[in-house]
Amino acid sequence: MSTLPDFAVTSVGSWPRPAWLMDARKRRRSDLREYEDQATLLAIKQQEDAGVDIVCDGEQRRDNFFSFVADRLEGVELMSMAQLLDYVDDKAAFEAMLTALDVPAFAIKNPVVRGKIRAARPLVLEDMQFLRAHTRKPIKATLPGPYLLSRSSYVESLTREVYDSREAMADDFVAVLRAELRELAAAGVEVVQFDEPVLSEIVLAGKSKTHTFM
Repeated sequence: MSTLPDFAVTSVGSWPRPAWLMDARKRRRSDLREYEDQATLLAIKQQEDAGVDIVCDGEQRRDNFFSFVADRLEGVELMSMAQLLDYVDDKAAFEAMLTALDVPAFAIKNPVVRGKIRAARPLVLEDMQFLRAHTRKPIKATLPGPYLLSRSSYVESLTREVYDSREAMADDFVAVLRAELRELAAAGVEVVQFDEPVLSEIVLAGKSKTHTFM
C-alpha cells in the first residue's frame, strides 16, 4: 500500500456528472460506456490537478450511489416509487413523503429484493481496474454498506417470500460485500469506503413511527 499523509485528502460523494454523460444515459446510447470512460478520465484529472491524495472514479457509471446494484446482483429489481406505493404499509405517509421530495414518483427508482441475493457480476471491481490503469495515486472504491442496502431494499410484502427477515437478507448482502472487498484488495485498491448515510436516522431521529423501506 502507498504511504499516505496523516490527513489524506479525498473526495466524498459522487463527482458531478457532465451534461453530455447525463444526456447519453437518458438516450440509452449504445456507446454509453465510452462516455462513462471519458467522464471518469475527466474526474481523475480534476482530482489529480487539485492535489488529492486518494483518487476515486467519481461514480460516473452509476445512476445514483446505490441503485446501481440492481444491475449487478441477482434477486434485486429496480422499482419506481409509483410502483411501490401499492406495497407500503402506510400509503398516506408514503405519499406525503413523495410530495415533500417534490419529484415525480415515476422518476425515482429503488432497488427491491425479490429473490435470493447473488453476485451476477462484480459491483465495482471492473470500474476500479479502469481507475487503477489511469492513475498512479492511491485509489478508493465506494460501495453502499450492508445496512443501507438491507434497509432500502427490504419491502416486506415483496421480500418476505424469499427472506423471512431483514436480518436474514442482510447476511447475504454482507457475504457479497465481503467477497467484493477481497477482490478489490487483490486488485490493488488501497481504500474501500462503505457508505451508510441512513445510520444518521438511528442516531438523530430515534425510532420511526412510519415503517417503510425508506
